[in-house]
Amino acid sequence: MNPDGTRYETKVEALTQCAGDLIELAAAVYGINMTASDRLSVSALAAAFAAFRWGAILKRHGISAMEFPYSVAGLTPAHRKMHWPPIDAPDAPDRPGSRYREPFGAVPVILSLGYPATV
Repeated sequence: MNPDGTRYETKVEALTQCAGDLIELAAAVYGINMTASDRLSVSALAAAFAAFRWGAILKRHGISAMEFPYSVAGLTPAHRKMHWPPIDAPDAPDRPGSRYREPFGAVPVILSLGYPATV
């Protein structure tokens, strides 16, 4: 049971919901069509995953998704030991300014699976 009352009986149900949320939020926040047959750029992928995690918070504060650890941690040597953006927004799901603990964000994982992103 999730805090919002939703419940998924299988991992497939939960992942299907996540995929739908990713598609919807990427389109709503950044105008990215995740279902188009065109390959997405690294920055578009970063923006899509940023929208999935923090909605429009980064966009409202003028912070690039390429600086967002959930999206790009581990992408390059410059993207190591990243911190959550220091945005004191009440709707931020993570503690602003704290260290991002995972070694990789979503984009490096997607690229490691062979997604042919553009530059």
